[in-house]
Amino acid sequence: MQYIAGRYGWCVDLDVEKFFDRVNHDKLMGQIAKRVEDKRLRMLIRAFLKAGAMENGLVSPSVEGTPQGGPVTPLTQKVIWVAGLSVANYKIGLNSGAF
Repeated sequence: MQYIAGRYGWCVDLDVEKFFDRVNHDKLMGQIAKRVEDKRLRMLIRAFLKAGAMENGLVSPSVEGTPQGGPVTPLTQKVIWVAGLSVANYKIGLNSGAF
C-alpha cells in the first residue's frame, strides 16, 4: 500500500523459476570475493558449485547454476539477488531505497 500511496509508476513482477539454473559460476564467485575475504571459504563455495549431481549412478559435472537446497544456497542466492538489484537499479535509474 505504501507504494500506491507513494505514487510509484512501475510494478515489476519477476518469474525466477529457472534463473538460478543458469548462473555463471565465475561471475558469482567474483561477487562473493567482494564480500568474503577467506580464501578457504571461497574455495569451499566453488567446490559446492562445481560438485554436480548424481543421476542413475553417474556424476554429471555442473558448469553453471547454483545447487538448490544445499548448505550454500542461501549465501549464493542472496549474493545473486543483491548484485542483480544493484545492476537493475543502476541501469534504470532507481534509488535502491525504493525497494
